[in-house]
Amino acid sequence: MTSSNPVARSALIKISILLVTLLETAALARENVSHVCNREDAESAESEASSLETWNQIYASYKRFRQCDDAAISEGYSASISELLAARWDQLSELLALMHAHPSFRQFVLKHLDATMSLDDATSIERNVREACPPRRAFFAPLYASASTN
Repeated sequence: MTSSNPVARSALIKISILLVTLLETAALARENVSHVCNREDAESAESEASSLETWNQIYASYKRFRQCDDAAISEGYSASISELLAARWDQLSELLALMHAHPSFRQFVLKHLDATMSLDDATSIERNVREACPPRRAFFAPLYASASTN
């Protein structure tokens, strides 16, 4: 097989894509090892989820309590995440670093841009994406779409 053979080249590309996909899936699976949400964890998660003030705090809480991300706890995370994106855009580099290092955290953040977000936060997030980071619009398309639909 040589790279000048189109069939062989296509097969190598497909194998490479498959391998990368499998490695990413394995990494996400290791990062998302689920634990049971016991009562103590649920109470701790609920008490802090809506009062987190930095992306590092949100990430630390996510790491400790992601198994409890449901109902009131989920709403609390949504409130903290939308508030940070709306009012603390200056912390964006912290978020980007965490998302890059921990792909499942990116999914967690995007999941929490939901219908519980206030119209004011959605408007602020949309404005921040549109005005504060034009070169990165493609990366923020999910944020923009969430803010626009709420």
